[in-house]
Amino acid sequence: MVTRFRLVSRSSRYATVKLSKSASLCSCRLFSTSSDATHPEPESAPPSNPTTGDGERHEELRNLRVLLQQNRIETARGALTSLVRSGSAPFTSPKELFSAFSLSSPSLKNDFSYLLFSVLIQSNMIPEATDLFFAVRNEGITPSSDSLTLFFDHLGKMKQFRVTINVFLNLLESNYRPSKFMYGKSVYAAVKSSDLGKGLELFNRMKHDRISPTVFIYNVLIDGLCKNGRVNDAEKLFDEMLQRRLVPTLITYNTLIDGYCKSGNLDKTFKVRERMRGDGVDPNLVTFNTLLKGMFNARMVEDAESVLKEMKDRGFVPDAFTLSILFDGYSSNEKAEAALGVYEEAVDSGVKMNAYTCSILLNALCKEGKIEKAEEILGMEMGKGLVMNEVIYNTMVDGCCRKGDLIGARMKIEEMEKQGMKPNHLAYNCLVKRFCELGEMENAEQEVSKMKLKGVSPSVETYNILIGGYGRKGEFDKCFDILKEMETNGTMPNVVSYGNLINCLCKGSKLLEAEIVKRDMEDRGVSPNVRIYNMLIDGCCSKGKIEDAFRFSEEMLTKGIDLNLVTYNTLINGLSMNGKLAEAEDLFLEISRKGFVPDIYTYNSLISGYEHAGNVQRCIALYEMMKGSGIKPNLKTYHLLIGLCTKESVELTEKIFGEMSLEPDLIVYNGVLHCYAMHGEMDKALKMQNHMMEKGIDLDKTSYNSLIMGQLKRGKLSEAKSLFEEMKARGLDPEADTYNIMVKGHCEKKDYMGAYDWYREMQEKGLRVDACIGGELVTGLREEWKSKEAHTVSSEMNGDKLDDVPVEEALSATKKL
Repeated sequence: MVTRFRLVSRSSRYATVKLSKSASLCSCRLFSTSSDATHPEPESAPPSNPTTGDGERHEELRNLRVLLQQNRIETARGALTSLVRSGSAPFTSPKELFSAFSLSSPSLKNDFSYLLFSVLIQSNMIPEATDLFFAVRNEGITPSSDSLTLFFDHLGKMKQFRVTINVFLNLLESNYRPSKFMYGKSVYAAVKSSDLGKGLELFNRMKHDRISPTVFIYNVLIDGLCKNGRVNDAEKLFDEMLQRRLVPTLITYNTLIDGYCKSGNLDKTFKVRERMRGDGVDPNLVTFNTLLKGMFNARMVEDAESVLKEMKDRGFVPDAFTLSILFDGYSSNEKAEAALGVYEEAVDSGVKMNAYTCSILLNALCKEGKIEKAEEILGMEMGKGLVMNEVIYNTMVDGCCRKGDLIGARMKIEEMEKQGMKPNHLAYNCLVKRFCELGEMENAEQEVSKMKLKGVSPSVETYNILIGGYGRKGEFDKCFDILKEMETNGTMPNVVSYGNLINCLCKGSKLLEAEIVKRDMEDRGVSPNVRIYNMLIDGCCSKGKIEDAFRFSEEMLTKGIDLNLVTYNTLINGLSMNGKLAEAEDLFLEISRKGFVPDIYTYNSLISGYEHAGNVQRCIALYEMMKGSGIKPNLKTYHLLIGLCTKESVELTEKIFGEMSLEPDLIVYNGVLHCYAMHGEMDKALKMQNHMMEKGIDLDKTSYNSLIMGQLKRGKLSEAKSLFEEMKARGLDPEADTYNIMVKGHCEKKDYMGAYDWYREMQEKGLRVDACIGGELVTGLREEWKSKEAHTVSSEMNGDKLDDVPVEEALSATKKL
């Protein structure tokens, strides 16, 4: 787009012919200035310089000055364009040209600057235009809206975000009133340069100056807030848009959907989707892809499949990105067969797989150990023309390593070499990582040596894997040796290198050493990030050092590192586990004030704390609050709730169990079984047992213990014994807890000799009876005048010093019971 000069009055144009009468000169006004509109008599040409270069400079300046004086704007524009584009121009830069012209013709300085700036923008010489902008601003000249609009547009296209912000702030300092377009480009630049705070500051300045923000600006800020995890603040901006009677676009809705999906708030996601329908905004493929990814990440596979069906019903054909989401989504939810179904459907529809999409499917299969199926699909796709690349080879190498087929992995690497590809560190890293996972550090080191012999230098990731491997084995001296080797080889450790070591030290309860490593990395110029601090905070919380955990959180803030949701969740979990539930609740409220949305981990941490404290009412309240916020409880939530409600009542346990939207696992079933057995509801327990068997869920020792306890409570001693024998027949060897249940159950039914028989069998297996149960048995035997058996149990218990509790003390405790 060519910026046109705007002429002043016609009389002024004619007056420029009579320059001796001080008529108005150049009628173009690309800039506004506070200087007088008229110009003095034209200056005489500067004396020529005998030097050829200077002579050429003076000639160019004289020619430009004459053209401007004669108001021959377009001719001057052509001459100036040729001059700035010429590689052999007598001026080193447009900025120098401006300075030289200003010295030779100060009265024409403003007009020349207007023209020069316009030519630079039209010639797409944006860096030179930027230099000129700041030069003319120092002279008190402010570009016009037309020139600035074009300038901001070019800066945005070139992704010169910092320059955009500096130019805009410079204008604001001069009390210039920018247009909505300029504000939009500047807010966009701030958000894109990761300075959301500056973007919001400009947004507020815009409203203060009574300039109405556009939909574009709202979209940019909503996107920035969502990407920073501040979805609540994004929602407030959306509401503000509606109050200003601005119409949200498809981009607005897609951005909010993406933000809610990533924050795990699927209830709000569905509400935004419904509002789209109500406003008549049709979704596009981006909408569906975002919803699919969000559903899969939340493990809502059925909802994801519903979205996929709607997408197809609307006539959208899954693209490569959709297929990648489906392959990865099904894989992450352990539904590789469903991923294969999508592949087969795509093949039947004639969709051609590209290398990237194929690598996603292969990776999904390899993650679940289906390397043979991956090989089969790869062969089929190669038959259709797919060309193997390094990514696919690396995926297959990784798949072999995951399955433990290290020989197959090496063969893949050799195959790469035969195809003329040079395996890089990624291929070797798969082998190194697998050996580290197996704890075979010597073999891992040998693979690194092979890398070097093949001319492949270990990458920082290679060294990081080794640090993690040695760290998990507690060989921290080796970790420090690797850090030294990295520096010697010129491979500087990064934040991940130190993070791996700090994480292992924290897991190993070596918190002091972890903090020393943090200080060392800072001394070496590597700044700890939020993940490093979260590791340290988690380490402190796990050891009950809550004050140290908060010390690290305060240090984060002093260094300008914002606490993220993981930080808050870790602190809440630490407080909850240490019984500081009031403080945990305070942090829970602070999460929302900081613009974050509590997630499943936040709620589970609080529920876990209250479960430990036995506060059923608060646990249920949090559970209801979680559901009301659109967050679906996961299996851990149900483990905590059912474990607690078991002690409360059968009705409450059944309510929680009946509300499960997930497939119950063995822990949940065992919790319900235990509840029924403990409360004497054996008919329900047996019905649950049959239900588990129909579902193909095998009973474990915990399941049998609950069933045995329930039968004993009913006085069904023979049924309890049958369950005990069934347990052994299934290869589940009863341990001390099962025998203790049998002994206690017989004692409660006054069958002390029966209890004694179980005790004897227990002793023969080298298992020890619980002190209180043993004390109860001794008391019962004495009451039945079985002094010999009572003496035997008492003597053996004293000899074992069971649980460090003397028998007489156990007997005393039994009597009190």
